[in-house]
Amino acid sequence: MSLFAKLIVKVTVSPFIGYQKVDKKIGEGNFFCPTCRDDTAYSLHRVSNNFTAYSMTIFRLKTLGKYVECHRCAGQYDPSIVDAPRSEVDELDIPWICFNCRFQNKKELLECMGCQNMRPDQILD
Repeated sequence: MSLFAKLIVKVTVSPFIGYQKVDKKIGEGNFFCPTCRDDTAYSLHRVSNNFTAYSMTIFRLKTLGKYVECHRCAGQYDPSIVDAPRSEVDELDIPWICFNCRFQNKKELLECMGCQNMRPDQILD
């Protein structure tokens, strides 16, 4: 076991020094959400383990992953979905969520099974 690994093992028992999982927003933008079936805003998040002292981050130990979160439906997706062509995203078999009653509907349905509202991408302006 390396000296650093021994240090981590020893300090995690201390209530003042240890590590903590942190979810940090690192970017924003717009994308075609496969659940909403519409162009919406998103946040790009990074999840990492951080070395902490007195609950303050000293440095990042390891990045565990990144994800994109839709602002409208709170769906979480792989960051590659932001750059994917709309036709490719539309082919994904992801249910859409009704904004009126929050019911999850099958992709092929045009109106909500819970409240009969139209799917957002089917409403004409």
